[in-house]
Amino acid sequence: MLIFYFGPFSPFLAHFSFLSLSHVLLSIKHEIKALGASNSPILRENNPQNVLSMG
Repeated sequence: MLIFYFGPFSPFLAHFSFLSLSHVLLSIKHEIKALGASNSPILRENNPQNVLSMG
């Protein structure tokens, strides 16, 4: 049982937390990209460099 549990720190729990965090970060990144895509015509109209800096 020592392989699966080291004191208060469980490798399974750590792996699960890491996956959850990765999923959240990817979701946020995806949301930002979607927002950037929907706003790009407006940004391009005002300042073309804004679109490039977001990428």
